[in-house]
Amino acid sequence: MLNFFDTLFVKIHNQYIVWKEKDIPHVYSILILSLFQSLNIISILILAKGLFEKGEWILMKWQIIVIMIAVLAVDYIRIFKIIGLKNIVNKFTSNNSISHFHIFLYFLISIAFLIALKLVNFFPVVL
Repeated sequence: MLNFFDTLFVKIHNQYIVWKEKDIPHVYSILILSLFQSLNIISILILAKGLFEKGEWILMKWQIIVIMIAVLAVDYIRIFKIIGLKNIVNKFTSNNSISHFHIFLYFLISIAFLIALKLVNFFPVVL
């Protein structure tokens, strides 16, 4: 699973380079990747809470922020400190196992899952 996210990071990184963003494409890439990973984790928490607990429940904004910062920190440590930016880019640039369609599908399913949770009334009250 981590190979998928590593490849996804590199694909986003390379796309920003194609768009002539030479300064900090790695920052944009890690922010986008971490955002969608955070949304997926929050979606799973909402689904589990909605399935096992009846009634309204509250999700505090600080809890969402903690999850997002934790995911960003883990991604940062993995990509920049453990693996290394140059190593990950070199390793996964030639990996063509994930197409642009797969990336688009991942983002689309992530957003659709949140919308579906809202439609079935599993969404918490966010304070």
